[in-house]
Amino acid sequence: MKPGIYFALPEEIYHADAALGSNDLKLVRRDPAQFWLRSKMNPKRHLYNSSTKSTVLGTAMHKIVLEGMAAFLRTYVRREDDHEGATPSEKAQITKAAKKGLREDQTLLHGEEFDLCLDTERLVTSHPDLRTALTGGASEVSVFWEGPGGVPLKARFDRLKPGGIGDLKSIANERDDYLPTACKQAIKRYRYYVQAAHYLDGLAQFGRFLETESVWTYNKFFGSTQTSPPTIEHLSLVKDCAIAQRPDRPPQGFQFIFVQTSGAPATWSCTLFPGNPILDIGRAQVEQGIANYLLNTKLYGTGPWPATWRLEELDMSEMPGGEFGWE
Repeated sequence: MKPGIYFALPEEIYHADAALGSNDLKLVRRDPAQFWLRSKMNPKRHLYNSSTKSTVLGTAMHKIVLEGMAAFLRTYVRREDDHEGATPSEKAQITKAAKKGLREDQTLLHGEEFDLCLDTERLVTSHPDLRTALTGGASEVSVFWEGPGGVPLKARFDRLKPGGIGDLKSIANERDDYLPTACKQAIKRYRYYVQAAHYLDGLAQFGRFLETESVWTYNKFFGSTQTSPPTIEHLSLVKDCAIAQRPDRPPQGFQFIFVQTSGAPATWSCTLFPGNPILDIGRAQVEQGIANYLLNTKLYGTGPWPATWRLEELDMSEMPGGEFGWE
């Protein structure tokens, strides 16, 4: 993709592009060899890549929260509930009959999953700190740019507004922990703060792309998809986002909005703004990922890239928990 901002870019086109997203940067920072195996440089990458698609329920949550009830009901159909004492065969027959009536663009959801989506949407829109978080602006905005050394980078915003970026995360929370605690653990374990830093770097490109008229809206024509000049609404949003980056304006931040996909419906949210040390750690890890990519590209080209670990004696201080927990 040419560097620039793309509205309504199909998800499959975004993911097919070889530019590095936040997950790529996390992986190449930690393990360049594993990154190469899963990257588009490897012609056999299909042998190692697990599905990158979200679960059906997580995708449904995104649909209803980001796009609204009408879009959700166009896409998802509630499966009829099983009657009490239904056998596996009877349950399968109900599912089969329900799928027969689906359009190609529709997905069947079990009743409890469908109802969970409705309840989650109600929780998000009724919370005083969330009811406007995912309204206004635009959803699924993609940006492609060149980082240090010409490394191609990309980001895709769940929700873009002049105040910053909103990102929806589904969390299973199968241990039924206190949701804020589970979300904080997920942020640290999966290094979501790297995504926040990377996405804010992408947002920082808006002023430059506005000046170079590198803003497009994707449209579908007779089954094909192509770029067009931006709509008035899209161009206005880019201008507002660029103006919001001026030094005299409040800083733009990144907001996580978590929705629980197991048990009772629940949501939790937090923000990261420039100056937050968590965001600083994320930016340092982005920079290390880019440095690893440049180094390995220089040394090994399009690959394969070798493993970086070397044989050494195990040290107790390097074990999880250090010297504690052995007895």
